[in-house]
Amino acid sequence: MLKALNYLVYLIFRAIWLWAKILPMSLGFGMAWVAGNLVYYILPGRRKIALRNLEIAFGAEKSEDERKRICRRSFINLCYSGAEFLFMDR
Repeated sequence: MLKALNYLVYLIFRAIWLWAKILPMSLGFGMAWVAGNLVYYILPGRRKIALRNLEIAFGAEKSEDERKRICRRSFINLCYSGAEFLFMDR
């Protein structure tokens, strides 16, 4: 089962890679923004870990809303980094 899941992830990555080769960079980064927001909402376990780490790092210095904003932006930034990798040859 794990082997099939890994292969599925590989196929999805290859499809994104090939699609990125024909997309304009602006559209690619727009899609990375959308993907970052989606990942933030569909991975509650990772979001919880990130928010807990931000609470440890900032404590009362940042409000809960500020920590949530930082967390969401870090997920978006991770997807931007992936998009930059896809467009590196340009």
